[in-house]
Amino acid sequence: MPAEQDILEDPAAFAEAQRIAGERTWPATVRLGTPIEFGKETITELVFQKGNLGIIRGLNITFDTMPKYEELMAIAARLCGKSLKVIELLDPDDADEVITMAVGFFARCRGAGKKLSPR
Repeated sequence: MPAEQDILEDPAAFAEAQRIAGERTWPATVRLGTPIEFGKETITELVFQKGNLGIIRGLNITFDTMPKYEELMAIAARLCGKSLKVIELLDPDDADEVITMAVGFFARCRGAGKKLSPR
């Protein structure tokens, strides 16, 4: 899967995220290369649910533009049921797959084949 910046700027990469999200088996587990120490818990994996439209409630998202990186982090946190702080603590090497999960969810919400406007 392309890096998150590629997905945000490349319509072909976004279409690929839509395709992958549509084929994914849920729940989907992302194993972390660098575990996160959060309180008394050591997080070694994040388990993502398929999610519903309520995941984006309260976020300043429109369907004609790609969400900002911060909004994608919030979507990822909600999809895996973890605090946003957990997502913020991700090692950059683990962030790619986690953000890809959020992009895939957003792609599902928008529907296939729709064009994005630049933000």
